[in-house]
Amino acid sequence: MKRHFGRLGGLTVFVLAAFLLSPVFLGGCIGSIETGPPEMDESDHVSSLVSGLGDHSGSAKGFASVFADGNAPDEKQRAAYRDCSFRADSVEIDGQSATIQVTAGKMADGQILGQEAWTAVKQDGQWKLETAPLPQ
Repeated sequence: MKRHFGRLGGLTVFVLAAFLLSPVFLGGCIGSIETGPPEMDESDHVSSLVSGLGDHSGSAKGFASVFADGNAPDEKQRAAYRDCSFRADSVEIDGQSATIQVTAGKMADGQILGQEAWTAVKQDGQWKLETAPLPQ
């Protein structure tokens, strides 16, 4: 009987030790897990505005929503944006305005159409495109 109790005691000590030491071993792992995506800075917000323009061009309302008040290209021009993809190559922010060097490409075959300088302004706390010319 004494022997059986001795094994149980050893098992209990092992389980208790494992339980007490697990935070030591797992603490490093748990502490290094990132919580959510990294925060975006102003340049990231402007870049995502540029890269999302093709998606927003699907509807007149969505397209107009990414432009500063009254600056959205007309309906005929919107169709040209729908066929393109856009990449912000560089973003320079100066207070409430930004200048973006943009590369435009064809969605169908990925052909590069060219580069243009676009501008954006911060309006009601949100970045909006002010000018977004397509390459000629």
